[in-house]
Amino acid sequence: MNKKEREFVSSIKLKITYYGIKTTFEDALSNAMGKFVNVQYNSGRAELIDIGIEYFLCKTSALYFISTYAWIDLPGTGTIPFNPYYIQKETLKLLPFTKKMIYLKTRQCGISTLTALYCLWRGNFKNSENIDIISTKQQKAQAFVSKIDPTMKMMPEFLKTPTTNKNSTGIKWANGSIILSETASDRAGRGDSLSLLILDEAAHYQTDRLTRGIVAAAMPTLARTGGSSVVVSTPNQTAGSGAYYYEQVSMLQINGNTNKEKLIEIDWFEIPDIPGIEPYKNYNEILDKYIKLDYFNHPEIKEKMKKEFEPITENWRDNEWLRKQHEDLGDVLFKQEVLHSFVVGSDQVFSDEILEKVKVQLSDHTLIWENKINDQNITGMLVWDLPKPKHRYIIGVDVSTGTGNDYSSIEVMDVDTYEQVAEFKGKMPTKTFGKLVKKVAKFYNQAFVVIEANSIGEAVFNEVYYHDVDPYDNVYKQKKMKNGISRMTGWETNVKTRQLMTNNIIDWFNVEDLYDKMTIKSSRLYQELTTWVWSSNRPDHIRGAHDDTLIAWGLCLYLRNKADSYGESFFIGDDGTTFEFTEKDSKEMEDTGDYFGLAMTDRDIETEEDKIKETYGVESLADYKWIIGS
Repeated sequence: MNKKEREFVSSIKLKITYYGIKTTFEDALSNAMGKFVNVQYNSGRAELIDIGIEYFLCKTSALYFISTYAWIDLPGTGTIPFNPYYIQKETLKLLPFTKKMIYLKTRQCGISTLTALYCLWRGNFKNSENIDIISTKQQKAQAFVSKIDPTMKMMPEFLKTPTTNKNSTGIKWANGSIILSETASDRAGRGDSLSLLILDEAAHYQTDRLTRGIVAAAMPTLARTGGSSVVVSTPNQTAGSGAYYYEQVSMLQINGNTNKEKLIEIDWFEIPDIPGIEPYKNYNEILDKYIKLDYFNHPEIKEKMKKEFEPITENWRDNEWLRKQHEDLGDVLFKQEVLHSFVVGSDQVFSDEILEKVKVQLSDHTLIWENKINDQNITGMLVWDLPKPKHRYIIGVDVSTGTGNDYSSIEVMDVDTYEQVAEFKGKMPTKTFGKLVKKVAKFYNQAFVVIEANSIGEAVFNEVYYHDVDPYDNVYKQKKMKNGISRMTGWETNVKTRQLMTNNIIDWFNVEDLYDKMTIKSSRLYQELTTWVWSSNRPDHIRGAHDDTLIAWGLCLYLRNKADSYGESFFIGDDGTTFEFTEKDSKEMEDTGDYFGLAMTDRDIETEEDKIKETYGVESLADYKWIIGS
């Protein structure tokens, strides 16, 4: 080979290596067309290339195409080359191979522009792509498409796929690919052949219902086409319109990234200063130090970098750039937009330190079953541990009010270890939910069940305890007079009992000796902890959030001492009598199908109970038995 041929070969090999293009030199060479042109890259450098090889390299690598040929319009400056910085390059390497990419980002970090250029790459180089970009407003939808314009104008003709239609909200190519940029609405995301869904500023759509509706409409199509989704946003609290985004971020923070789903967190200090755009952060040298260590692909190095910047962030007044952001945005938006923090407010019940402690603990636990228990599929059911012989279990049940805005929940605690072993959260009819409660209770060694019996909860209690064919006796119960008739009911929440229970919940998470005994495994429960705030001097969930699993867990915690005062396992009869439950009894029950023979007693309320209630101030004889531990 002569010098020019060697330079030609070396250039191709260098591009493949430097940009991590997933191909070989031989494959690239096989696409040669023998037609050579001098091309000018966006860096200004010119080079003789084979248009067939160059087209192949651009089609194969979004990173190579965008780094080499992309342009952007910068207000006050004009059209300039788009030179992706380190974090942008690393995410571009992952985007084509990730089914769900979620960005938790600081403001003005160029990710929306990067995503727009990625959409252009897919539309221009791939056949029959159907790309839907959903923005908060029509103006932003148009702005998303306009970010593509400079590159489409400046890229060499041999790279362009002809367009058949182009306007402010969409582009159609001759290869059958389409980009549609639209505002968030009930009709958005409903394309029959959707291959890429972009939710831009997803935490800022009008309502959480709207966001979830768009996702629900798009997901079946994406599953059918093998498509993918990208969620780009800054935080917008943890409930209301920002709830879906918060849940998605939290799940990946807790469970970690997978090959198909990735969370990309971009901090303010990862965005390098650009010459001429002031004020400066003045930390490019520190950033370069960590870039050389490839921090994006080494989490332990990223963590070290974050710790180095922690005192700088805390003392934001000492940094001109941070101080300017705070002046422009105010305290709450500064935390959300710059620090990408999910701000609940100063009235949150649990401190950030407590929440971080719970969050760290979650990653240590693996599900045994998801959306099932034993042999039955139950959407919303999570099981971490199977029942252990001779272990006792207590089940807290919080019942939906029936308004459609909240959920019914079941929490299962191992009384011996204080571990959360199973959880259900979902919506189902009263009778079906009552059957599920019994199924879970029987599965966990005839567990002691506490059902909040306010409102619709009483119907669930009746389905469990008073069922004509399949009653379950091992429940918390107290006498209730209604229309002159005495009947048993479950746990009733009033001002006094709610305060006792919620204070107990707070103690268990804040008192170190108590917390160390307890093991929380549910990310759903953790999310509810983050949205619990003080409201009118009592803890409650913020508007748009829920505390169903937290209340169910609170019932377990509040009544756990009662379960702890008995033997290896137990039943409670209507008269307060307790019965030991052994492995022999378990085998006998499985053989006969009679799960209640040990505990079946007369259900009539005895007069002794009234005397005890009057004397000791308890609700039932069963409560008195708990107190004295007999």
